[in-house]
Amino acid sequence: MSVDSMASGRAIWAANGVLSNGNIVAELHLNHLESTFHIANGTQEPRVDDDAWDHEAMSAALFMNSATYGAMMPTGSVTEDGFGNLNLIGSGVNPEIFLVTDNQLEAASHISVTADPEANVLINVEGGRVSPSNFGFEVHGTTGNRVLINMFEAWEIDFSQTSLNASILAPDSGAYISNISVSGNIVARWIELSNMSATGDLLIGSIPSTNDFTYSLPMQALGDTLRHNLVVLPI
Repeated sequence: MSVDSMASGRAIWAANGVLSNGNIVAELHLNHLESTFHIANGTQEPRVDDDAWDHEAMSAALFMNSATYGAMMPTGSVTEDGFGNLNLIGSGVNPEIFLVTDNQLEAASHISVTADPEANVLINVEGGRVSPSNFGFEVHGTTGNRVLINMFEAWEIDFSQTSLNASILAPDSGAYISNISVSGNIVARWIELSNMSATGDLLIGSIPSTNDFTYSLPMQALGDTLRHNLVVLPI
């Protein structure tokens, strides 16, 4: 059976796009799932199920994970070349952890992430409102389904005009996603999708608890909570 790769603790708002793999489920309603949003390889029709997932437990875990990951010490370097290129280069450890600001993301026209093969990559983003657009995103060495962009301070994110070979974690944020292709998970409090595609290449990496922290919180493996391509947390 295909997985529920687009899941919502409330409702799903989506138009003019495609989910390439998996099914769609919401706990409240699908009134704003437009006929212009298509499912390519699902095994069920989009459905409403008030027992689709334990959103209280998942919400608590996602908030905790995002805050915990945001406190982890960077292992890799972040450089800007003055021509719009933002380069994230790992140090050869696993996982690789990077820290960037919202201003760095918004100023970049091209983002390059380099890590060892099969290394899990955590990109922590500082800033409350993150709105990058029209940028290229490339992953070298490892694969996109091992890359997590953690917007641990964000209250609003607005991604547009790009192809993002990674997953997004922004559990306290409203998210506007338009004219974009996302390969992995999208996690936010509220999400609006328009003219986008999701390939359902779900995150497989995990961030072990053995890394240095600026403060100590318990860890959970990403695989325990990031099971869906799209997760909308209830307000």
